[in-house]
Amino acid sequence: MYVNFKFGKLTSLSSDAVTTQISGGSSKTADRGRRFSSLVSTIESKGGLNWDTDLDGAHKFEVISLGVASNSVLAVAQFQAPTRSQSQWWLMAIDKKNGRTLDRKELNGEPFPGGLLINRHGQILITMLNGNQVCIGPAE
Repeated sequence: MYVNFKFGKLTSLSSDAVTTQISGGSSKTADRGRRFSSLVSTIESKGGLNWDTDLDGAHKFEVISLGVASNSVLAVAQFQAPTRSQSQWWLMAIDKKNGRTLDRKELNGEPFPGGLLINRHGQILITMLNGNQVCIGPAE
């Protein structure tokens, strides 16, 4: 499974389709007004898309960390609601099969970009910018 965040959508692509496309080289065809097609849009056009999601219709969000677990995709995302002056940070669990949100947990403070880790016991560790760590999951 290949997971990508681009243009306000979190997208899952087939690993086989990604491998085939990369092995075959890049495509230099025009795509939606862009000079060259992107890897993701090329794979999507060939039927390699598993799912995409806008995280339950969130107005504006940005994913700063992604992790793939055995049954879900985890995303640390910043949401900016039009009615709030400050953004909110969330850990989102997304079903690997269909892209639906399984669960979400609000984070207190700003997480470090790329600071998401899933250990072998199923615990989720998130490093925060202030140096603290948040651990979610079963006790060892």
